[in-house]
Amino acid sequence: MQPLRPTLTRFIASAFGSKAHRTASSTATNFSVQPQPKQQQPQQPQVPKAAVSRARLARHLELTWRQGSASHFPLTWLRDNCQCPQCYHPESKSRTVDWATCDVTIKPKDVQVSDDGKTVIVDWLDAHNSRFSAEWLHERRFEEDARKKWLSTYKQKKHIWGSAQEENFPRKRFNFSAVMSTDGGLLQWLLELEMRGVAILEGADSDESTVRKLAERVAFIRRTHYGEEFNVKSKSDPSNVAYTEQALQLHTDLPYYEYKPGVNMLHCLMQAQGEGGENQLVDSLRVAMQLKQNNPEAYKALTTVPIDWSDRGVEDGRPFQSLHRAPVIW
Repeated sequence: MQPLRPTLTRFIASAFGSKAHRTASSTATNFSVQPQPKQQQPQQPQVPKAAVSRARLARHLELTWRQGSASHFPLTWLRDNCQCPQCYHPESKSRTVDWATCDVTIKPKDVQVSDDGKTVIVDWLDAHNSRFSAEWLHERRFEEDARKKWLSTYKQKKHIWGSAQEENFPRKRFNFSAVMSTDGGLLQWLLELEMRGVAILEGADSDESTVRKLAERVAFIRRTHYGEEFNVKSKSDPSNVAYTEQALQLHTDLPYYEYKPGVNMLHCLMQAQGEGGENQLVDSLRVAMQLKQNNPEAYKALTTVPIDWSDRGVEDGRPFQSLHRAPVIW
């Protein structure tokens, strides 16, 4: 059964991330959550101390860690990531290397390791000196396991779901007050949203400013031609099918923007009486995976052939027209 819209819903689009890859009739998200819940953090092993066994001055620097393994670092990468005051601004944590004047072919003259093994010092042929923390280098090793670990620190693994796996989805519901008042409650809600693409909050009041407060609890609000927030309700002269009493098919909001809001929030202010008011949710990641496996030709077409995504109308007396070309899956 297609979903019927609630009588009045407050809608807000928030730029928590870049491009939404999950489709739903109400919510889509693709943003990163860096911190992990304290109770879920495994005990981190002690970072090995660096000790250089040899320095190859051709194409890379080889470091041997005290537990026996070795890592290789490109020389150009080391110079680009020099941490000295001339090349790095510590307050803004930004590199200041001017590549217009930097010689990318420069080679090290000498490599040393501090007595405690915690610092690697590189002297370059142009008299420049670079000092690297062994811990900093170890975190940025180029080995496959290190790269996967680095990526996992800020990007959660997506949880693929569907009616066959979770008949009572969403399994978790979160308390609005806890999310607004505690960092732990906020984190748990964001992790659920990051991993599953949808998360329901309960216990919010019916004030129209509530959804804005929630969005600003996390990030800034992304403005669209509908404004920063708007009411989804039946109108006599609708500029969007969401403003009609008709059932809406499954869809992704705002596909005609190149930079799409990462999260769409809906706040139900007034529930429709009688039948209707339900929302249908679909995990498009699971749909895409099934399509790729069962019909690779169709998947290839949907991921490579660009089509026009457009929206045209009038909102609060202001005409608008948006157009974007992109494949269905991208």
